[in-house]
Amino acid sequence: MRNTRYRKVLSPRDFVVVAPTGTAYFPPVSIEEARQMVAERSSPGETGWEIVPLWLWMQAKDYFAKRYPAIRRQGGVHA
Repeated sequence: MRNTRYRKVLSPRDFVVVAPTGTAYFPPVSIEEARQMVAERSSPGETGWEIVPLWLWMQAKDYFAKRYPAIRRQGGVHA
């Protein structure tokens, strides 16, 4: 049986949880789920966890330009 739990359409309202080590947890989730994930995975008093909007994380990682070279050639990402 295939696990289809993680198959969903990405939304600009989705968030990526980033651990203090820099590990980004996927799939992107809603803000409520992101807060719950941080609460479950972090130790008491631990700092450095980040909840980042998906679009901002992808922009910071230069996601579109690397994944879709045609967009880069057309100047669509960094125009």
